[in-house]
Parts: sequence; structure tokens; C-alpha cells
Amino acid sequence: MSNLFDYSQTPASNNSAAPDGAPEGQLPSSLNNCIRQVMANAAGAFKCYTAGGTASAMTITMDPALAAYSDKVLIWFTPPANNTGAFTVNVNGLGAVAVKLQDGTDPAADSVTTTGIFGIHHNGTNFRLLNAAGLTGLGVTASAAELNILDGVTATAAELNKTDDSAAAVAGFVSATRIYINTDGGDDSSFDIDANVTEGNWESVGPTGSGADNIWTAMDVIPAGARIAILFVNVDLDPTGTDSTQVAAVYIRSTGSSEGQTTGSIVINHRSNTDDFTGSSTRNSTNVFVPLDASRRFDINWIATGDTARSLFTSLKGFGL
Repeated sequence: MSNLFDYSQTPASNNSAAPDGAPEGQLPSSLNNCIRQVMANAAGAFKCYTAGGTASAMTITMDPALAAYSDKVLIWFTPPANNTGAFTVNVNGLGAVAVKLQDGTDPAADSVTTTGIFGIHHNGTNFRLLNAAGLTGLGVTASAAELNILDGVTATAAELNKTDDSAAAVAGFVSATRIYINTDGGDDSSFDIDANVTEGNWESVGPTGSGADNIWTAMDVIPAGARIAILFVNVDLDPTGTDSTQVAAVYIRSTGSSEGQTTGSIVINHRSNTDDFTGSSTRNSTNVFVPLDASRRFDINWIATGDTARSLFTSLKGFGL
């Protein structure tokens, strides 16, 4: 019996004796067997085969059997074991053929795994792996230096050149990618600016162990290598008395910067008058992307005039790499 991939692309050449072909003058009684054989060939060609052999020398038994290798051969299979590097595939005893990546190089370890389905196509010389488990199967050869495009990133090439849901692998991927992640920040994660920072002074804020002037434990979720914190900054003013005016401003800068209270560092400026809002507080708020230093710290400053009935606070909404 022939295999679907053994057929010729020239119709007249498919003239073997029935049922493997359709010769001239074919008896009508043999036509049904030819049709059935084509059906069987199609079913065998598109089947996913469970390979035998070892991690480095795999075998596949197609049914109907393949008669010869050609550039028409495309096979889907599940390997008997994860490959440990270069490996071969031998189909129906026709001989072991090397499997290569799309760029012609040998597959890295775990490019094919027992939990996946993989395709190989014969190009006339060897098999080319059509898909692979993780980025390693795509022939990624970038170094850590090439992949770590952001300053301060320390992920290794091994961490980056793969797909893995382990904590270490995810941390490596996140640390090398400019990603903004929302945290579950609520009232319990807010930082009271006016209660913790001396008015008119630049003071640093950072996570546990950062050496900041003010430790804000909500920032502990920010991983090493992060360069941006996403903050929600809020100013509540509650002026009292007759013709009372209250003004407050919050400034933020990168820790260690020499920038003062300027338009570049100001985050929010709010003014409230009792004439306008008698008996009620007023609020102004904004979201801001704050630069972090290598220790994940930022500097904050604030000033206010008028009554002391105020509330200045910020909450963590996310971070960026």
C-alpha cells in the first residue's frame, strides 16, 4: 500500500496497479478499492504518531508505510522523551534523518517534549522542526546582554530563551520586559504624605530594605530591576473660617536628583476657598509614573498654606520595568 506522500504531483504518473494507483484501462470493479486506499492514505498522513526510540534517536511507524523520503513528507508526532539536544527521526526504517531548526541549527534541549505535538517537514536533506516547546525551539541565540535592553536588568539568557511558568523564569522574563502591572492597591496600601514627610523637605520613600527615609511596605511587591512606580496621588483640603484659602502641592523626583520644587517635579497643585466650598472638603487627584532608583526609591516633597485640615496621600497602582 502506498502512502499519501508517495503520490506524484504529476497526475499521469499515479498509474500504479490498483489500489495504489489508477492505471489506464482500469477495471470498474477496482475503482472502489482505489478510493478506499486514498481515504486510508489521507487518514494515515494526517495522523499524529506516537514516536518510539530514544531522546536522541526517535522512530516513527507510519501506516500506510512511507516508501521514500521526499520534500512532500510532513509528519506530526509526540516524542518518546524530551530531546536533550540534537536528535534524529527514522520513519518506517528508511534511515535516521537529522532534525534541524528553521535556521538549520540543532535543536536545544526540550525543543520537543512528551506533552506536546510537533511537526517535521523533510526538505530533501533533513527534517525541519516546524514548531517547538518554548522560544528555544525557534533558534533564539540572543545573549543576555542583547536581551537585557534596560539598564540594571540581570536576567540570564537561559532565563529568557524559554517558555516556563516557574517563578524564576517568570521573574527573568518580567525583569527584561517593559511591562506595567496593576497591583491590588487599596486604602490599606496608601502612604500618608503629610503625616510621614516633613513639609518642605525632600525625603525618600521605598520598600523594606531599600534604606529609604520612609519605608512603605506596599512597595515590597515591586521586583528588583523595576524602574517605574505607578502612583495615585490625592490631595484633600478642608478650609475653615471666613474667607479661608488653602493651597497644597506635592512634588516627586527620582531619588538623588538635584531637582527642586519646579514645574518638572510638581505632581499636583490644589487650591480651595471656603467662599466656594463652605462646609465641605475638596479633592484633586492624579495618576503619575514615578522614576525609581536601583533600590526602588523615589523622593517626595510637599508644601501647604492655610488651615491644617488637609489629607495628602498616595497609593501604589502598579510598576514598570
